[in-house]
Amino acid sequence: MVAVALLAPVMAVTLAGCGSGGDISIPNITIPTTIPTFTIPTITTSAATSTAPVTSPATRTEATGTVTITRTAAPSTTTVTSTPTAAPQPAAATTAVPPWVWIVLALLVLALLALIVWLVRRSRARADWDRRMGQARRNALWVEDALVQQVMARASTAEAAATWQAAQPRLMTLDESLYALSTNAPDPERAAQATQLRSRLGGLVDAMGADTNTGRDASVDDLRARRSAVWRARTDLRSWLDAENARR
Repeated sequence: MVAVALLAPVMAVTLAGCGSGGDISIPNITIPTTIPTFTIPTITTSAATSTAPVTSPATRTEATGTVTITRTAAPSTTTVTSTPTAAPQPAAATTAVPPWVWIVLALLVLALLALIVWLVRRSRARADWDRRMGQARRNALWVEDALVQQVMARASTAEAAATWQAAQPRLMTLDESLYALSTNAPDPERAAQATQLRSRLGGLVDAMGADTNTGRDASVDDLRARRSAVWRARTDLRSWLDAENARR
């Protein structure tokens, strides 16, 4: 394109000379020796994944021209994010329980059950013993407070002796009950309680038996001594019963 533009004036002058006929006079044409330099604008190409500026310097060295295009692609950066995967944990190894462990556990359970049964039976035995001992204390109180008063209130020795003899079966039953309580007590403390009550009640029974068996030939001093023994036995029994009731 540049060469055609430069040769156009020369061709026009030649054609003009030929058309007029005669000699052709070629005018002096001064051809420039310096070829101008043209700058081609930067061509920008758009890619689907990246945008890269293109620098296209053009250098004119001949009449035909040479164009050199240099494309510089911007480096693309790809970021890869990896998610760590937890390593599988090994399964816990199961250990078999030795047979002797089960045997020991079974023996312990049996021992615990036997202990519970023993404690229940002991508790019931104590409750039953306490019930019978309470009944014996009430009977002893009846002897000291009611029976002895009735016997001593009789007008004659024969009437007193008859009243006392009528109460003998009940007195024997009470003595047997106290003996059983002392031998079958659940603990030594309870056995001592039954023994002490039986001893004090026996002392009163013996004193009353001696008083009711006084003969006609007994002196006044004998009567006083026997009544004094009855009084001491009653006081001892009553004091013990009051102390036991105060403890409960």
